[in-house]
Amino acid sequence: MLKCLQMRTTVTLPDDIYEIARSVSAEQRVSLGDALALLVRRGLNPPVPLDKSKAFPCFRLPSDAEPITLERTLAAEDES
Repeated sequence: MLKCLQMRTTVTLPDDIYEIARSVSAEQRVSLGDALALLVRRGLNPPVPLDKSKAFPCFRLPSDAEPITLERTLAAEDES
């Protein structure tokens, strides 16, 4: 069993980082601290690098990734 030790601390964040963390917090419906932890973990395990040797940059997706359809693209465009 993995035991997770949590600690309370105060940090000063640049405004842009705070806004990103606040946005992730709202989107994921988690606390600001959990959002910051998520972002730090993402930074520690960056995504697969792009293959720029072709005309268009390519990257590999997990086999269980949902396809990006025209409908999803248009829906995302409508949200902005």
